[in-house]
Amino acid sequence: MAAASVKEPFASPDWIFESKVDGYRAITVIDSIGKARLWSRNHLPLEPKFPTIQETVNELKLRSTVQDGEIVALG
Repeated sequence: MAAASVKEPFASPDWIFESKVDGYRAITVIDSIGKARLWSRNHLPLEPKFPTIQETVNELKLRSTVQDGEIVALG
């Protein structure tokens, strides 16, 4: 989902909100043998930029999984 600018904040007890942090949108595709590949939302490989994340995801021992998230540096 792409963020959009608004003039006033939206508030509703029927909705759950999360903080927006800036980072790299990452789609991780783990194949049937457990090999993870990291892609940007523009389908560019992210393994060269984040090899540690790929190694860590491979250690999860997942199979046939897709993860969608944001890679951020906090602190």
